[in-house]
Amino acid sequence: MDKGMYKLDFLFLVENANLRGGTEIQTINITHALIEANYRARVLSVVPYSGGDDVILSFDLKSYRMYEKQKKNPINDLCAERFSDACLAKLLRVFIATCQPKVLVNETYELITALPFGGQCRIVQVFNWSILGYEESILQIIHQKHGWMRFLSMKKNVRQVTKRHAAIALCNDLIVLTNTAKKELKMVNHKIKETRIRVIANPLRKSDDAKNISSLDNRNIVFVGRLSFEKGVMRLLHIWQSISRQFHDYTLSVYGEGDAKDQMEQYIQENGMKNIRFCGFEQDLSKIYLSADLLLSTSESEGFGLVFIEAFYYGVPVVSFNCPVSPKEVIADAGVLIDCFDEQAYATHVMTLLHNKEKLRMLQRKAVERARCFYQSRIVSQWVKLVE
Repeated sequence: MDKGMYKLDFLFLVENANLRGGTEIQTINITHALIEANYRARVLSVVPYSGGDDVILSFDLKSYRMYEKQKKNPINDLCAERFSDACLAKLLRVFIATCQPKVLVNETYELITALPFGGQCRIVQVFNWSILGYEESILQIIHQKHGWMRFLSMKKNVRQVTKRHAAIALCNDLIVLTNTAKKELKMVNHKIKETRIRVIANPLRKSDDAKNISSLDNRNIVFVGRLSFEKGVMRLLHIWQSISRQFHDYTLSVYGEGDAKDQMEQYIQENGMKNIRFCGFEQDLSKIYLSADLLLSTSESEGFGLVFIEAFYYGVPVVSFNCPVSPKEVIADAGVLIDCFDEQAYATHVMTLLHNKEKLRMLQRKAVERARCFYQSRIVSQWVKLVE
């Protein structure tokens, strides 16, 4: 390790930095922001990192393979990941002894039961998702199974949930992204003291207004996010079917990758849907939003919604379901919230906005104002309080 990796102020932990989902992106963003503010910060990816960002560290391959072997052990699965948790905790203790961080910040909730509690550094857990929403999505997957598979999966899930809730109480600090999420966390464990919970929003890696914003005359609607079922991507297609019947000259541009893409493409083909583009992952946000008139969000739940504030920065209003836990608080008056999960009402509101350019431009002004609340300088000042 080079000298910049010793005696860290912050060591952020993620399961897989290669995924480039919302959690990974915001973790890397805050790490760079802290470094720019002259704090020593790095990201540790449990899965070996293959990219070129030098702030991201990984275990050596031998250590990772040892952990991976435990993860794949059938007995480990039956024991609610007891052995893989113990293995990862040991690896983390060794890593921490080398880097000597003041604070270990876990960004991946599934890893909370492997955190090395009781050591020299403070342990901080960040809740990037609605805990209750996450746990409900796991139950939905289990209920799709049958017989003994459902029974065993349910037993394992009960043990995992119990372990995770117990681990929450062991953390020195708990960070949630919104005040609504703070209320939810206290519902999960009412014994958690108010003073241990901090509300710190995700930052934009910006501190000045954008030089250019969307013209709102692009005839292009965007979806940005992981193509997974919890993101409501099939619901997105249902909504677009209704919209495209009236707005033939508009395009839906879908940015992201994920396991649901094949099913989305099959649905599009079976229903003869047109004017939908799959654009993959795009790192240059200006290319996405300067050509967009609206951002659509159809998630089952959102812990924060980084894409909301990225869209706001470029003057793009947002339409979202009022799902747990963040959209209402983050979007505020810079977009439109729809009752969960009324697809027809959603489509109707989108079409109303597209017909009413005056209202769309009013929302754009509010979006630009809202983005300023999440500028990097504001958010970093809250993080540094953890080490001062």
